[in-house]
Amino acid sequence: MARAGNDYGVAAHECLTRGCEAALVRAAKEHPDRRLFIDNGAFSEVKAKGGKLEVVRPITEEEWSRRLALMERVGRAYGNRLLIMAPDRIADQQETLRRLRWFKESGWLGRMFRTGAEIAVVLQGGELDPVAFDRAAAKALGWDGYAVAFPMMKGATPLPLVVDFLRRRPAKRVHLLGIGPKARGGKGKPSAAEIRRQLFQAFPAIRWSWDSCLICASVGRDDPRIRVYTTAQDLERQALHAEALTGGVRFQRGAFVYDFTDMQSRPSLYLLDLWGAPALNKCVAELQAKPRRADTAAGRRAWRRLKARWDRCRADFREKAMATATDAGLSAEAAEAFIADPDAFAAKGNRLVHDRRFAVALERAFDQWTRTSARKGGPPEIADLLAERATYRAFRPGGLELEDDGARAGQQVLRGFE
Repeated sequence: MARAGNDYGVAAHECLTRGCEAALVRAAKEHPDRRLFIDNGAFSEVKAKGGKLEVVRPITEEEWSRRLALMERVGRAYGNRLLIMAPDRIADQQETLRRLRWFKESGWLGRMFRTGAEIAVVLQGGELDPVAFDRAAAKALGWDGYAVAFPMMKGATPLPLVVDFLRRRPAKRVHLLGIGPKARGGKGKPSAAEIRRQLFQAFPAIRWSWDSCLICASVGRDDPRIRVYTTAQDLERQALHAEALTGGVRFQRGAFVYDFTDMQSRPSLYLLDLWGAPALNKCVAELQAKPRRADTAAGRRAWRRLKARWDRCRADFREKAMATATDAGLSAEAAEAFIADPDAFAAKGNRLVHDRRFAVALERAFDQWTRTSARKGGPPEIADLLAERATYRAFRPGGLELEDDGARAGQQVLRGFE
């Protein structure tokens, strides 16, 4: 996103994973003009049920500390180019105020100050109107210099309330959560055009920002409009597949790096993944970790469930392995030897050279493995390259260019973090 000229945002709880934090820090150094928004992820805590919001995944203080620690570490790299959301709970003013008090008393507020990051407080709806709630939030924090944020999706704030707040309480910085520059409105939600007219143009002195919602607005196949990210993924998947077959993509396995030729000489490196060995090994580990208890009905039922799952994993593994063996034209006896040790079977008699059907079957299996790059079971190298290259292709300046019967058509993608 940064290389394509865009600012970018992440949800804190979704960034506590492999490589995300390191990528953000690297982008901060390589693109010093780009800004970052880290949402606190409170939206994942509640779910709409029967027209009401219910707490389904409560966020503990320990979990808040994990998310805030991430913001602090990333904040050291970004300084005032980072905007973060203080702890809150959607549509719950009292719990939000309690969390703001904890945010201050636990020392996290002061630690965020030291990074230089901008801190926003979400003005949740409830018994208090936005102005009264803002005063209560300032009292809880002992500070009123924060940016203001309004929820516009879950627990959405009506535009008239936002306008009324800004007339009564001048703000320098406002962020709109859950809505972006391509919002079409409907079902009680404002469109992007209404927001621009009633807020951005009516209060030009305020520094405005909103969620881009760029990725979700750019994916899908059941819409007549061009979905640029999905299209870019398709194009890059084809290119990466061709590169993998010619050795242009290298694969890390343990301490070693392999190209296509290496992988073909050691087919177990991809066949076991393709056949479902990781799922099978997980089933085995669960069976070994779970003591068999036959002294209670519940223990017997739990064991039967695990055993049934193991049987399904084993049957699925064998079905996929036999499909590859059948494609290679192997006899029943040869198929068993191949499944038991693919590397030894391929090396015996140099089958990759002397058995053309076997070699073609392995190429097809490798092809299938690389094509599952965006789904479970695919190589992470392909998945990472696909995400990086498709993102740049879709969201670079000028947008994605498409070939259609010799005529070039371009779609300009709106910059998300306005």
